[in-house]
Amino acid sequence: MNCEKCNGTGWKISDRGATKCPVCRKPRSRTQRELIDDASLSMAVKALSAIAFFPTEPMAQAIVGDALAAMCPSVAALRHAVRRACGLYKTWEKCGIQGLRQIVCASYQPADGIAAGPTEMYPEGLPSETRCDPLALPAGEVKRLAAGEKSQVSHDARLSMAVNIAAESVKLRSATLQRPVTKAELDACPEWLKRLEGYES
Repeated sequence: MNCEKCNGTGWKISDRGATKCPVCRKPRSRTQRELIDDASLSMAVKALSAIAFFPTEPMAQAIVGDALAAMCPSVAALRHAVRRACGLYKTWEKCGIQGLRQIVCASYQPADGIAAGPTEMYPEGLPSETRCDPLALPAGEVKRLAAGEKSQVSHDARLSMAVNIAAESVKLRSATLQRPVTKAELDACPEWLKRLEGYES
């Protein structure tokens, strides 16, 4: 059955132009979202008081609760935001509602569709939750270097050997090079490095 306002087109035409039909084209929510119950929201706001200087005034807490309810698409997202905020921030002035939004947007599609921008505390994004630094040396290597033992400079054995050969070729004193390069190591070395360093016969 056709709509009386737009005749089934979805648009209402007037002398000022076309507008969305108020009957047929009702606004839809941006994302599927789970309703967050009042008890979960209240517990989340109370849990945020673990952050120093979190507001104690009921009106300020209500504003924080409203912001969380608007941005979190589920109770799981709400709990995640609170847990991460309490782990990342020591004071509320560093976190604030912007910090909470950054946390939500890092793991979930925000329910209100508003993306997070950089914050003063984390302008380049939140730190990883995995605690894995891709640039860190392998476990135990820092202690070996400090003790002056021979150490791998990379997980890749060939790259580590190439660095040792390059260090020897320019007569660098390196904590990772404690002995001369052997014939077997030279044979395993990439051809381009042998040519570059003059080891090729």
